[in-house]
Amino acid sequence: MRKSKRKHLLFALLALLSIGFYACYDGEDWGDRSGAHRVSPRKRNKQLTTSVARQWYESHYDPVVSVSTRSGGDDEMPALIKPKWAHATERNRGRYEVVQMPILTQTRRMIVDEETRLHFGNLL
Repeated sequence: MRKSKRKHLLFALLALLSIGFYACYDGEDWGDRSGAHRVSPRKRNKQLTTSVARQWYESHYDPVVSVSTRSGGDDEMPALIKPKWAHATERNRGRYEVVQMPILTQTRRMIVDEETRLHFGNLL
């Protein structure tokens, strides 16, 4: 009887864990993100693709952009950032098409707007 309860409890726990993973899974491959992952044809971008976004970015900005940042106080430090186009992903959220990509920086940076910086103060 006791082993049967343990088996049922273990099965319920595994089922709950599986449901949790399935609920959190958004269709992206885990692990190596270097290749293009599968996107359903319904969610594929029609106008704003990675190549179009890259052409627009390169026509408006230099390959490496210098952004002034603040480190704690009022002293400004330049941060060099560069888009990592190899890992860009396309998203289609209804009527909005988005291209997201990570950026490469010299050191760790947190980029926030002025309102957020003022709200959190010295925590950033």
